[in-house]
Amino acid sequence: MFTKFRSYLLFILLSALLFLGSLGQSTAFAGDSYFQTVEALRTELGGYHSSLRPNERYSVGERINAALLAVLQEEESLTAKPEDILCDGQFALLFGDWVGAGETRHRLIILRPYQIDMGSMTTIFVQTRSGDKVSMAEKLHSMVQTTAIGQLVYAEIIATGDGLLLPLVEKRYGPEHKYVTIYSWKLADGGWQVYSRPPGVTEKGEWAIRSGPKSFVISHSSLSWKSQNDYMITASRGDIEIQAVGKDNTPFDSITVRLVDGTWVVE
Repeated sequence: MFTKFRSYLLFILLSALLFLGSLGQSTAFAGDSYFQTVEALRTELGGYHSSLRPNERYSVGERINAALLAVLQEEESLTAKPEDILCDGQFALLFGDWVGAGETRHRLIILRPYQIDMGSMTTIFVQTRSGDKVSMAEKLHSMVQTTAIGQLVYAEIIATGDGLLLPLVEKRYGPEHKYVTIYSWKLADGGWQVYSRPPGVTEKGEWAIRSGPKSFVISHSSLSWKSQNDYMITASRGDIEIQAVGKDNTPFDSITVRLVDGTWVVE
């Protein structure tokens, strides 16, 4: 009788140890998964250097973007700081504020190189959380440095009567003209969809407005490639003011575009 009881007790203890061991393994595996994705990102970052040709720099940048996206799909990234993820001095990683109501919230994450080189890119991601879980992470947009040098000047997730919208503004210096490109996305059907409803005008005074399938471009007649005039942009909550300024930064013309019920309106 005692022998049977002892055997039964040993069986219970062994089962409990196996169960606790499996919990420890699964927890370690989750941590290992995050650690491995961070290490994979750092490995790709290590392959990015100034001696690369533009096409090579672009290819490495794409691999870095994919590796960062894998990190952002891990729960641990929700509480990580940029310095916990990057160990590289060539890039800046910026986390936006969480936007949304209730359990589901969204934030912008921007990865940009400190050095502007041909083929380098600034990339915008959006991460969505539900409580303490990642429900979505996606790469939204990449601004690639080509013969038109680009600068990201504004990106923000905003709540409007039409839901959550994400406007983004780039300033470009092309071979012939300086211009401003405006993009917008809307949260719909479980993801961020291109939401380009540009103004229904093509010009306003000296300003020209050209619409494309994913964005629209605003330029001023006095801002050519060689002109010392430039654009000064201020933006908030989807209201974007573009000023044409002289070499002394004195404004001499301006245009405003704003989101009204999901449509861009020129003022």
